[in-house]
Amino acid sequence: CDVLNAPSGAWARGRWAAPAAERVLLRGAAAVARPRLAAMLPASLSAKWLPRDFVETSSVGGVLTIFAYVTMITIFAFELNGYLTQGTRSFLSLDNADDRSEMQINIDVDMLGIDCRNLNVMVIDQSRNEPVKSTARELRYRNLGGSHDGAVHSIRNSDSNESEAEEHDRIMRQLQKTDGAEELDADWASSHDGFKHKSFEHVIQSHDFTMINFFAGWCSHCQRFAATWDSLAETLKEKTFEDRDGKERKVRAIKMNCVDFEGICREQGIGAFPTIRLYKADGTMSVFRNQREIPAILNWVELVVRTRSYGWGNHHAQLQSGCSVRGYLRVPRVPGRLEFMSGGGDQDLQPTLTNVSHVVKHLSFKDPGTTAGWRMWSMIPNEIVAMAQPLDGRHFFTNAQHQTWEHHLRIVTAVTTSGVSYQLVHLGRVANVNESVVPQVRFHFDHEPFAIQIMPERKQWYDFVTSLLAGLGGLFALMRLISRGLVASGKVVAGKRAP
Repeated sequence: CDVLNAPSGAWARGRWAAPAAERVLLRGAAAVARPRLAAMLPASLSAKWLPRDFVETSSVGGVLTIFAYVTMITIFAFELNGYLTQGTRSFLSLDNADDRSEMQINIDVDMLGIDCRNLNVMVIDQSRNEPVKSTARELRYRNLGGSHDGAVHSIRNSDSNESEAEEHDRIMRQLQKTDGAEELDADWASSHDGFKHKSFEHVIQSHDFTMINFFAGWCSHCQRFAATWDSLAETLKEKTFEDRDGKERKVRAIKMNCVDFEGICREQGIGAFPTIRLYKADGTMSVFRNQREIPAILNWVELVVRTRSYGWGNHHAQLQSGCSVRGYLRVPRVPGRLEFMSGGGDQDLQPTLTNVSHVVKHLSFKDPGTTAGWRMWSMIPNEIVAMAQPLDGRHFFTNAQHQTWEHHLRIVTAVTTSGVSYQLVHLGRVANVNESVVPQVRFHFDHEPFAIQIMPERKQWYDFVTSLLAGLGGLFALMRLISRGLVASGKVVAGKRAP
């Protein structure tokens, strides 16, 4: 080393008396050795100053090194994802709704026991208890149930070899003999009209076709229809209708007072007045659902008499239909209630037979000025998004008469940079109503005075660097402690095994 490190001037002063050839060889060796020494210097310093367990190779050290590298890469990936991903922060504030004077109510509800002709949807003001005028309204009503008003093929219950016509004629003669023709042709307008009114089934069986007007004295629609019905009944006395086989058939018009004969009307499932049905002698029936005018009724009778399989059912439940309501309402942003009003059509409903069971397919509140769509929803946390439509897909049934559902909704506003959304807190109960009151379905709603402000938040670069260095520094310290602990434990174990 002294030879390699000797200054070049020493050779000239003769301090080294080596032959010329040797001097050449020594100079070449020195030139080759200097880079190697320079490369070994950091390792020599590391071996001198770093802990011994950091510079010695071992299987434990190799495992810890691999684990440290994997952990550092994982920490870096998470920190980088947090830096590149936009987060949100939320806080509460008073709801300043000066620029949001309206709201939109989106509806998709099935009323299972109310016909569309007897259903109306409106918003009622909470303070004045009066209908609120909608600034925009688009609602579509669609009857639920089978096609052709519940079309069902006629079914004969007789096992005899008689034809249908022969069996009908035989039953007619027998009933006219036992009950009397006047009794079978009489109106059931009163229980004190001098007739016995023993059997409604006998009345149906004793005629080819029987058209029944189910009415109630207190029904205003029935009162207005009374004169039209009387004229229709006189017309039917002189008129015949051709059936599917080309045979002329008579239709007998009879009215039924559902106040005096409440039991029969209940058995027939009459829940609205007036209700017009056409019965065949075998008990099957069809329901008239159009405008109650004589030409329209006569056209309907002609159609169903001529086509025996059209519009007939063998039980009143097969002819009942509900109503699907879908669309939206835009109303002032004030407390109120969304009401599905039963009986708002051209019939008066029987309170004891009105069923307001319903299915909420969709119900939500929306700000008309918000059109951001998915961009807005992507900013809102999932736990808040889940509260925007809490009633979707839920069924609400009533199990007894004079019952209805009362829904209470608390509306919480969520404000983002892309728009406004409304979250709902729902509470509901089954309520009992007075026997004389037609049950209604109501969704009471009110706005909370505060709003959830949701703002975007992105990590700054210096936060990213600080978090990354802090994570790596913490990992270094942890690995140092684990390494020292394992080495110390290994020495203890080795010392105990030594003899």
